[in-house]
Parts: sequence; structure tokens; C-alpha cells
Amino acid sequence: SLSPEIKGLTNLTMLKLLNNELTTLPAEINQLSNLRNLSIDNNKITTLPTGLENLTNLKMIQARKNAFTDEEKEKIKLALPKVKLAF
Repeated sequence: SLSPEIKGLTNLTMLKLLNNELTTLPAEINQLSNLRNLSIDNNKITTLPTGLENLTNLKMIQARKNAFTDEEKEKIKLALPKVKLAF
């Protein structure tokens, strides 16, 4: 799992968490105010934490090969209309 201490990396612009068998992301990820690109391909994530819509610099989420349902993908698309999503 990813430590909630990630919230201290406020200057981070890209976060790659590929192939880690993660099932969740900590809610603290929504405090990465400079994050532009989140890559979480090839994990076991079923949902994204709330608050990502407040990351105004976020441009892309790559989340291929995870465990998102179609309903969850639609929910994410509605919550993040300005973010390019790749499921």
C-alpha cells in the first residue's frame, strides 16, 4: 500500500505507480496540488479517492488494467471532466 505520508510531496507533478498490486490509493493523494499526471496501470484498484476534482493541475490519469466497474468509470468521468482518462 501507499503511505498517507505521500501528502508531503506537494511539488510532485507526476506519480507512477505501475504494477504494484495496489487495491486503493490513500485519500491524502488529493493534497498533491501540483500533480499533473497519475499513472496507476496494472494494479487492482476499484475506485479513486474523493477530492481529486480539487487538483486543478491534474491533466491525465492512466488507469488501465485495474478493477474498476463500468459504473465506477462513469462516476470518475463525471467527477473529472477536464482530465484525460485512460481505462
